[in-house]
Amino acid sequence: MAGQSERTAPETGKSACLPAQVDGLYPITDVWGIPPELDAPERLRIQIAQFAREIAHEVGLDEIIVAQEHGIGFACVKSCGDKLTEKHSRRSRGVLTLLHALSQPYLHTEPMPDIDLTHLSSDLGIVLLDCSEVRLSDHGLIKLFRLIRLSRRLLEGLDAASNDDPPGS
Repeated sequence: MAGQSERTAPETGKSACLPAQVDGLYPITDVWGIPPELDAPERLRIQIAQFAREIAHEVGLDEIIVAQEHGIGFACVKSCGDKLTEKHSRRSRGVLTLLHALSQPYLHTEPMPDIDLTHLSSDLGIVLLDCSEVRLSDHGLIKLFRLIRLSRRLLEGLDAASNDDPPGS
């Protein structure tokens, strides 16, 4: 296809295509590969938080994403009930609950009371798959994939590090 970059996924050796380079503070040319200079918890968290902020920006809620030194690197922290107008509430609510659901289990804090996760099941499909402007853009979707990939690597590294600690440390 025209405009696609051919990449090879290191684990499989198979071709992996992106529709285009995805711009942002950290441009994405490869969803899967993680360069050695990025493969450290602090650096992974910084990029994860930035991708979350850029995804939230698509729905006008980037100010609710705050970088964290724990968990996967970000939290949804500000009440945004007045920002969820009828015009864009389903999309905004879907993106907000998706990002919150990804980050909250790793923060070891109480969930935000004004983020209602009961809508996640009804909004997730719309935000990811719908054919209208309600869905996340292709660039937002690529950022979400990259956020998930970096988060998985971060958690793998943290798990391995905790298994290397001597008992009682």
